[in-house]
Amino acid sequence: LLSRRQRQMCIRDRYRMFKREFGVSTQEYILIYRLEVADNCITHTSMSFKTIAVECGFNNYAHFSGSFKRYKGVSPKEYREQTEKQKLLQINKNQ
Repeated sequence: LLSRRQRQMCIRDRYRMFKREFGVSTQEYILIYRLEVADNCITHTSMSFKTIAVECGFNNYAHFSGSFKRYKGVSPKEYREQTEKQKLLQINKNQ
């Protein structure tokens, strides 16, 4: 059996390997994934932002909103408004 120290070293090595492979830490990767799911919900549903936050694993709306804004550069509300405008422009362009 491995000692506790040996197990910790193995875990650290795996985290380093993950970061080398993907360019981000495991925590960052999971956060980005959750924000991409949120992006999809904002773009393709009429779910409330608070519901999206909870569904994507955020403990509260403020944490979700701040993380989303750092990732996308705009708040969830602004992002939904932008995507709705883009959809309307695309519809009008195709007519």
